Parts: sequence; C-alpha cells; structure tokens
Amino acid sequence: MFSFPRRHKWVLCLLLFIGLLLPVAGDGCFGPKLFIGLDGSVRQETLYALVSIYIKEKTGTETAAVHLDGASPAEVLTADKADLVFCEKIPPAGRVVFKKEEMPFIVSGERPQSDLQFTLVIPALKKLSGLLPANDFSSLVQAVASGAPPLATAREFLDSRGWL
Repeated sequence: MFSFPRRHKWVLCLLLFIGLLLPVAGDGCFGPKLFIGLDGSVRQETLYALVSIYIKEKTGTETAAVHLDGASPAEVLTADKADLVFCEKIPPAGRVVFKKEEMPFIVSGERPQSDLQFTLVIPALKKLSGLLPANDFSSLVQAVASGAPPLATAREFLDSRGWL
C-alpha cells in the first residue's frame, strides 16, 4: 500500500479543507435585492418584466415581485414591504421615479433613494422612462395578455432595441 510521509499528510489535509471551504464561501456572494410592489394586472406584470430585466442588466441589482394583495401602493411603501411600487395613480407617499403617459407610475420608497447599493437604480429607471414609447408598451401588454411569457417578451423587446 502507498503511504505518504507525515508532513505530506498534513499538506494534503489542508488542501482538502481549503477545497471544501471555497464553494461555501462563494455561495454567499449575492448582490442586493430590490422589492417591487405590483397588483398583478397584465399591465403591471409586463412593466415589471421590462423593469426587472433592465435594472438587472444596467445595475446588477436583482428584483423580486411583491404582490399588493389588496393593500394600496402607499401602504406598501410606508410599511417598507416594497422599495418601489407600481401604481396607476400617484400615491400620497413616495417619490415618482418613472412617469410615462399611458403606463403605470413607479414610485420609490426610502431605500432606493438613500442606500448606496441602489445609487444606479433611479437613474436607470429615468432613462428607461425616456426610451420606452407608450405605443410599444401597449403592444407588449397585448402580447402578454394573449399568452406570451412576460419575461421572454420583455427581454426580446429590450434586445431588439439594443437597450441591454
């Protein structure tokens, strides 16, 4: 049987230990997550798909949808259940960061405005607001209402425009 000298056994054990730690250390490296409140309508699901892909590509920030479940956008923002919220009318709380005719507004809570992790999010939303024509958004909503998957539809649209 093959045997190692004593000092080589310690080196081998140390290398195995380090090898086991590396994947564990890499698992915790996730970026910040932004929570976006929406009511679940086709319009807002479509806008969420556009916004989530655009924010991820431009800022590296992951998003998660938070359904309002009957709560008002202002209640969700003031209770800190969402960082951004989509609304059809401007609520009394928050700052409007995406305003486009014939589209839901996007209102920001405190975290995207003050947390350094999210300094690029609001400028990215303002840029998307300037780029996105209302008639293109209407076409995307119709496609999603007809059964097209929102994320795939949004990604294809953003890619076709060269915005990613």
